[in-house]
Amino acid sequence: MKKSKNGKRLVMKKWLRITLCLILFLSLLTSGVIIYNGLFPKDNSEKYYEYKVTRDADYKVYLKDNEFYEDKYLEKDKDYPANLIDFIDINLSYLFDGNFTTNMNYGYSVSADIIGEYTKSDSNKTKLWTKKYPILQPQNKQLYDTKSFDINQNIKLDYEEYNKIVSDFSKKLNLPIDAYLKVTVDIDYNGIVQKDKQKIKGEDMIELDIPLTNETMKITPKYTPTSNEIVKPSLNKNMKKVYLGIILLLGTILIFVLLHNQLFINKKNYYSKVSKRIFKKYKNILVETKEQININDYKVIDITNFIDLVDVEREFKSPILFFETIENKECEFIVIKDEYAYRYILNNSKYN
Repeated sequence: MKKSKNGKRLVMKKWLRITLCLILFLSLLTSGVIIYNGLFPKDNSEKYYEYKVTRDADYKVYLKDNEFYEDKYLEKDKDYPANLIDFIDINLSYLFDGNFTTNMNYGYSVSADIIGEYTKSDSNKTKLWTKKYPILQPQNKQLYDTKSFDINQNIKLDYEEYNKIVSDFSKKLNLPIDAYLKVTVDIDYNGIVQKDKQKIKGEDMIELDIPLTNETMKITPKYTPTSNEIVKPSLNKNMKKVYLGIILLLGTILIFVLLHNQLFINKKNYYSKVSKRIFKKYKNILVETKEQININDYKVIDITNFIDLVDVEREFKSPILFFETIENKECEFIVIKDEYAYRYILNNSKYN
């Protein structure tokens, strides 16, 4: 880099300009990467929290007094004569068991939905009617420093009552339908793991499908008895990274603005810019000649910096002679003293 003695003008070497441009580009790219990683952290697939869930719906089908069965009820997973069913006794159970202590909030509710289906002429069924019946209002619980929570809930379904509702619907509308009762336990939970205050939350359910208006029926469970789940760390935004990236970005932009004129000087215009600046500042000590000065009879001393030539002029009180040797491309400034000619040549090569 070339620097004037008054410190007002810096002309960078070409290799230095290229190096600075590369550094600024890398700084800009780095700041973008830092901001992106802060706003969109990567999923490192690290296992954080594990838990096991056990679901079950045990039931007994109680019968009306009849001459065919000696037992009062029939066990689960059998076919049942619908006309002899009195009620269904269901024990619902749910066990959540994690690997770390947690402050846990959980809740559950039980509902039964009648779902009526109509068989179209093409033998395809379409859902025609649904009606929801709350069985148990939401139950909310809270536990502290626990690894698990469990739900045990007993409900009794009046099977004959739900059958009657469907029969009345069909008779009043003169519309034969197939129907079943969907019993659902809706479960939700959320908690804070004591290990490092990570949040966990989720929803789950247990379902049973119970056919209605059939001569025989069999209850179908619609749940997975057990499952193992893994919770990964939540991917929260890292605002420290974002702020660091923004600071680096703003710093890069500021440096770019300050050095823009030095980094992107147009080589073709360098000669005209510098020559105009010299004439504007030193016009009082410059003398333009009509012809090129013959310096063959002098001992020529080439000066590498125009300011040094100004110092020579001030020392010898001799004007600086100017002549443009190549129009708009090159000129020379000369101070003659005795047998010496002090010469400074300005052209575009000074830019590099």
